[in-house]
Amino acid sequence: MRHETSSAAAAALVHHAEVPTRGAGLGSAVRARFAAHPASVPGVRWFVAREVGTWGLPSLVDDAELCVSELAGNAALHSNGRFMEVALESLDRGVRISVEDDGGSPDAVAPRFDYTDVELEDPDLLPVVQEDVDLEPTQGRGLAIVTFLADDWGVDRTETGKRVWVELHHSPGSGSGVPAQPPRATR
Repeated sequence: MRHETSSAAAAALVHHAEVPTRGAGLGSAVRARFAAHPASVPGVRWFVAREVGTWGLPSLVDDAELCVSELAGNAALHSNGRFMEVALESLDRGVRISVEDDGGSPDAVAPRFDYTDVELEDPDLLPVVQEDVDLEPTQGRGLAIVTFLADDWGVDRTETGKRVWVELHHSPGSGSGVPAQPPRATR
């Protein structure tokens, strides 16, 4: 089984090769390849935080780290692939972050609970429905968090698997707790 290696051995498997595809500034893009193993997630998080900060988007670093932790963690735990590729692209309003793996079905990527239908009395507070939380397993909440943090997110089919992406904008309302639309599967 892929995940039976020790954390130290898995850390040695991390393949981190940055490949800038354009110069700095708007439209910049960079990607790195990591082992699809939970031990890679801290490296993925560091890579994303460094790039987003370097691009002059410090207000997005925390949300970017949290979102990519969820996407990379899901790829490491559920894709059955050997590697995952993390890509960042600067946008006029922020950044697009994607994690691509070579396993699993894009149809399986969705939050367990549709938080977009919950009406909030105070938009600064997230809804807490104790019965729902108690019945939900401890895993499966990450994409709900991504839904709240991302301005948009979705899943693309690839030749060998899927690419899950998020867009974070530095406009007012970014990270406001107002959920993005449910994920859209494209292609």
